[in-house]
Amino acid sequence: MTGHGLLALAARLTGRLPDELAHQADSMLGPSAAHAGPWRSTLNNDGSPLQLCIGLSAGTAPVVRLLADPAAKTRDIRQREQELGQAVHTVLERQAPGMRASCASLLATMLPADTQARAALPTGGAWLATNLSGPGMALYVSTKWGDPSARWRRAQHWLGRAVPSPLVRHAHLVSAGIEGSSAANARAKLYWRLGTKAALADLGLSLASTTEVRDFLGLVIGERHITRNAIVGSIGMDLASAAREDTPGDLKLDVCAHCVPRSRDEWLPIIDACCRRFGLTPATEITGMDGRTELAFLGFGLDQAGRARLNIYLKSTPP
Repeated sequence: MTGHGLLALAARLTGRLPDELAHQADSMLGPSAAHAGPWRSTLNNDGSPLQLCIGLSAGTAPVVRLLADPAAKTRDIRQREQELGQAVHTVLERQAPGMRASCASLLATMLPADTQARAALPTGGAWLATNLSGPGMALYVSTKWGDPSARWRRAQHWLGRAVPSPLVRHAHLVSAGIEGSSAANARAKLYWRLGTKAALADLGLSLASTTEVRDFLGLVIGERHITRNAIVGSIGMDLASAAREDTPGDLKLDVCAHCVPRSRDEWLPIIDACCRRFGLTPATEITGMDGRTELAFLGFGLDQAGRARLNIYLKSTPP
């Protein structure tokens, strides 16, 4: 079983039993996870298939989620699809039975129907998350297949609404997802990377030009030079109201920690500084994570009401 350090930290944060969390992780990764051979996950830069996400906001306890890449060892397309389907079913039954239709729509619309195209995707083309702090789950799928010009069109068809045209012109869609605990609170997410010459200000997203976003990037990146692929942006909106084009969404920027290399002891003060700057309740337990647990991404979210959140994505280093 991979990710022992992640699950031990999750147990301390949530008060859950480590064995129970290990069972959940196994059910999300699928039976092929026990096979010999390397991981082929696209979730992390080193191929490992698990992340722990610690979500911080103002005045509330951390929200802890476990993210997994099902069937991340097998190349067999039928086994991939079977294990992904079983993992999604298991998480839905436990965490969010009311999300079945929304998840089915995402998979049917945003993944290729053609078996050969599905086989060309890295691993199963989908990632799964479960909320360890309460009800709720998430499902994300890769959009990096087929004609690149068709990716935004597929996403807009799935949403039933247009997204800002500057975003379509200047950003590359890389994945889509759905998060929530019921159909009433489900949120759609579209993840993108900047085009060759685009800046955040070019995307037609008002939140991208806020002082909060500039301050977050300043704290995390500073004067360092990073590649455009080091930042994954996303917009999120309530799925129930997504058909209304005038419904504004929130913004999140995830910075790859591998692309801004720092030791764990260097990252912790930056996380603390972000909590102070945005008035977030810190999770002091992360200072006790083991030596094989490291930062994968640091994400900053901002909604239309100006409420900030910080997502700390952790992974285990390979043995």
